[in-house]
Amino acid sequence: MTLLEFIESLNERKQYDLALEFCDRTLAIWNEYANSHALEYTDTVVGTKHTVKSDILTRALMVVKNELDVPKSQTHEIVLIRQELSDPIVALQDLDWELPKPVEMSFYAIRNLIDRIDGQETTVFNEPQLFVVVNQAIEALMLINAINETEISEIFEKYAVK
Repeated sequence: MTLLEFIESLNERKQYDLALEFCDRTLAIWNEYANSHALEYTDTVVGTKHTVKSDILTRALMVVKNELDVPKSQTHEIVLIRQELSDPIVALQDLDWELPKPVEMSFYAIRNLIDRIDGQETTVFNEPQLFVVVNQAIEALMLINAINETEISEIFEKYAVK
């Protein structure tokens, strides 16, 4: 069974829980980087310097968890965190902000999770949003050897439909 097939075999809540488990793990990648590097970039089009708050991904995950616990309770917070993530995402895509690949994949995974909780079910490439989140988070973790195939399988087993 492929990763996509596995994720699609789960109900929506289990998909979110799986995505959150992997994203929670990637948070350590982001935090380690954020604690030792300036989170700054310059927009090359207008020359404006930007700073990213180091707790942005922690807050994003909290918004998702709170929304899952109490649906429709985080509407305003989702809008705010999406806005806060918007410029850094564009900077990454435009190569105005370059991060090590594991840090970048952690950032993208959590941003995509926010997009999903905001109602975006598929990416622009028509892939299920939560599949992309899990895939990106796993990639980030594997790049730094923070997880191996056996551990991934064990996590999948927890969520498998029985």
